[in-house]
Amino acid sequence: MNHKNLFSFILCCLLALVFAQSADAAAYPELSTTHTGSYVLPDCASGSPVVYTTSDGVEYCSNQMAILYNQSYWQTDRPDTGMRTDYQNAALMERLGKPEKFYYGDPGDQYADFENLFLYRTSAKEKAPIIIFIHGGSWTGGSALEHLVPAEMFNDAGAHYISLDFVSVYDTVPNGNLMEMAIEIRKAIAWVYRNADSFNGDKNKIYVTGRSSGGHLCGVAMTTDWSSYGLPADTLKGGLCSSGMYDLYPVSLSARAEFVNFTPEVIEKLSAIRNLKYLNAPIYIVWASRDTPEFQRQSRDFVLAARAAGKEVKHAIGWGYQHPEIPETLGNPYGVSGRLALEMMSLDLHKYSKRDCKCLESSLARFNDGSCITKANGQPLFPAICAARQAELKACTDSCK
Repeated sequence: MNHKNLFSFILCCLLALVFAQSADAAAYPELSTTHTGSYVLPDCASGSPVVYTTSDGVEYCSNQMAILYNQSYWQTDRPDTGMRTDYQNAALMERLGKPEKFYYGDPGDQYADFENLFLYRTSAKEKAPIIIFIHGGSWTGGSALEHLVPAEMFNDAGAHYISLDFVSVYDTVPNGNLMEMAIEIRKAIAWVYRNADSFNGDKNKIYVTGRSSGGHLCGVAMTTDWSSYGLPADTLKGGLCSSGMYDLYPVSLSARAEFVNFTPEVIEKLSAIRNLKYLNAPIYIVWASRDTPEFQRQSRDFVLAARAAGKEVKHAIGWGYQHPEIPETLGNPYGVSGRLALEMMSLDLHKYSKRDCKCLESSLARFNDGSCITKANGQPLFPAICAARQAELKACTDSCK
């Protein structure tokens, strides 16, 4: 081969490589793009060894690992999601009333005080699909009643909405037993399957969703061997897991080890990425661009692993969102999570709505065009446009009551 032909051959190889990488980036742009805001990870402490190396070659020392799963470090401008949730939940109950409460445990259960679920039924006459929400809270807190707002969207689209309560690691015996939490989640899902007929639910259309530590438990539920519970292997027909953790080994190196007992069994059995053989339904993975680097990497790695295992997986990223804000998008049909949930369940928004809201879809779309995104001081970037959008949305909402 002469020099000219050799040069042409090398050039063709390089161009093929570039085009292949470009095609992959174009197909999955979110997997290679992150945004964590202005936060900076501290340098390794003096004398601190590297304790973990990520799949993409990033090395972390012990003092860095301690904060990589601690959202408070990364949220110096934390949004007041608590106030928003309280207000929205109160408004929801004014419109729909309180949810129905059911006990999913067995008589005499050790954790009976925690084994409750809360149901909002759709008005659909036929048996309706069911979506089960698993709350977050670092495995230490949180409540089902804090996550009722999405019920309205799912009910209007023809699905029942269930929010779960379950024991926290602070209340397990002994403390820090994450396996007990997983048992609670599986027990609740099994109850829903076996009792779906009692509330006109379709046991063959059960879906699960969760965020943060609830996103981890969502992944656990999706990779459960349901046959060991006497249920079909595909008991869950889909899952939408948001800002979750899918491999517990790196989490065991973080400050969360102070309140969770990460035994080898827990790491192996409760890491969704290690149990993909039991994933029998489509799974949707969502994360926020302002999640910590590790929450983002965990999500990306799970998507790639699931795809490599031949599983049906889809992902999306909430650009500009912080970790606690992602759940707010679940009740919004045009939000990053809400849109995917409706797609996952093949639901038609407003199909069973009790209101005739022809203007609502276009008003919501315009309201979410970015004009009401707030600056650091809490004021909208475009006050006049935002005020007009809010007035339009309020007028439409009022007309739909």
